[in-house]
Amino acid sequence: MTIRVQAAEFLATPSLQQEVFGPCAVVVECEDPAQMQTLAEQLAGQLAGQLTVTVMAQNRSCHRPCH
Repeated sequence: MTIRVQAAEFLATPSLQQEVFGPCAVVVECEDPAQMQTLAEQLAGQLAGQLTVTVMAQNRSCHRPCH
């Protein structure tokens, strides 16, 4: 199971922040680096985690990592 959520909703919903055991991933989409920093500072300890960063073009029409 994969749960995809915006950072603001993730931060406002404590149940999304609870550790889950089993085949589940929570994908949190941040609007900008500042929001990602805020989210990272509020995360509680977890057994495992992953951070993936994709920089999008300003018009957000980029469908691949932009460099």
